[in-house]
Amino acid sequence: MKIFKEINDEDIFENPIVSTGEYRLRPTVKAIIVDEKNNVAILKARGHYLLPGGGIEKDENKIDALKREMMEEIGCSVTDIEEIGISNQFRNKYMAHYEVNFFVAKVVGEKGEPTTTQEDELKSIELFWHDKETVLNLLKSQLDVVDENEYEFCFNARSHFDAFQYFCASTQEVSI
Repeated sequence: MKIFKEINDEDIFENPIVSTGEYRLRPTVKAIIVDEKNNVAILKARGHYLLPGGGIEKDENKIDALKREMMEEIGCSVTDIEEIGISNQFRNKYMAHYEVNFFVAKVVGEKGEPTTTQEDELKSIELFWHDKETVLNLLKSQLDVVDENEYEFCFNARSHFDAFQYFCASTQEVSI
């Protein structure tokens, strides 16, 4: 999969945290999920909009992780999975290299309920289905307003917007 973005503390923060050694790799998957009405799944967590996805478990491949995460976070099975690319995030605060694998996929079958067993996720995350233009605007609107104290969101806001912008440009259905 092609790398489309690399982000580190120096790209985001006025006073970046300095790297203190080797990064621990954390592979993850995120996806742009499109339903039969051409709407896209977007999550709202603690006031911020994100694409659904999560970590790849040990001994799990990217596609299996993607399918599991979509069922857990948005309650949907997916098909027609296509790669978008990788956003590498080098987070100095945790000395972690998040390799975020972005995909696009379609909902197959009925939309269900999220199946996550993490109670904190169910209580703090809302799921919405919006048209592509609305999702693009929601992701773009938070780029410059994410609080530096919300360290993870600073990285995710940028990479999720970049992946979605690339997706919209490749489908040529949304003006950017």
